Amino acid sequence: MIRAVTLSTGFDHMVHVDHIEPGGVGHVLSWVTQASGKGIGVARAVHQLGAPCVAYALVGEIGSDRFRAQVEADGIDVRIFSAPGRVRDNLTLTNDNVAALAGHAVGSRLTSVPSEVVDALVDCLIADIQPGDIVTLNGGLPGGPSVDTWARIAEQAYSEGATVIADIQGEAFVSAVATGKVSAAKPNEEEVRALPGVAGADSLEAAVAGVRALRGFGVADPMVTLGARGVVHIVDDTICLSHCPVADPRLVVGAGDAFLAGYCAGLGGTDPVRFALAVAAAHVSGLDLGHADFASFLDAVRTAALEHV
Repeated sequence: MIRAVTLSTGFDHMVHVDHIEPGGVGHVLSWVTQASGKGIGVARAVHQLGAPCVAYALVGEIGSDRFRAQVEADGIDVRIFSAPGRVRDNLTLTNDNVAALAGHAVGSRLTSVPSEVVDALVDCLIADIQPGDIVTLNGGLPGGPSVDTWARIAEQAYSEGATVIADIQGEAFVSAVATGKVSAAKPNEEEVRALPGVAGADSLEAAVAGVRALRGFGVADPMVTLGARGVVHIVDDTICLSHCPVADPRLVVGAGDAFLAGYCAGLGGTDPVRFALAVAAAHVSGLDLGHADFASFLDAVRTAALEHV
């Protein structure tokens, strides 16, 4: 069972317009709203891939019923924990003339989450875990919980026999991996710079330093995603850059969540990173993961140059 935890959720409004011009007027061609948050995105993709998953979500009281309804409509088994405040709204703006993304803006996170709400979510998660489960820690922290919250969850989940995977941010990310209980981590090129000693003007240089730093914390499978450039990870004790070219990118928002879902679904196979890249490429191509043919994407991963970095 894959258990995806999100402490910062929202609604993603994906709006496609025919025309973008400062001061001009265009037309909305489509407007789709989804319940969001990194763990919700992971759970949605895992469900589409046909693997079992439960999502655990901290949600603002105002809008929580709508949030639950949207998550459940996507077929996701979810545990909702409400805190004072409103579910935030995020906007993704697309247009055919501006590649895959015209703009992306995020709303404000909850500011004063009571500790007892977080404790209730954690208690529920820990009670549900069975040995062999995968627990993913996803996204940022709202206002209220201490920076060691993810570290505490990692330690407790690990003690129950779960494999812990982290896709989190800032000081909380460093605190979590420092426990030595995180088996895999997937920061992006900005998030990896929170790790001590990780620097460098070039994102690839920083990613390599980040992979080494994560290994130093005991992370068995460190990965740093670089968007269209691919992912830096370890193959046979060598740091490598793998990528999966996408000829016609359609949807870049959520690519990291699709990657993590593919990695979780691929654990136990010969190469979960390769499958994760194929799933992310299918998502970026705008395909429904539940009906996507991953063979061509897997072939693209296999034939793409594996760069030693």
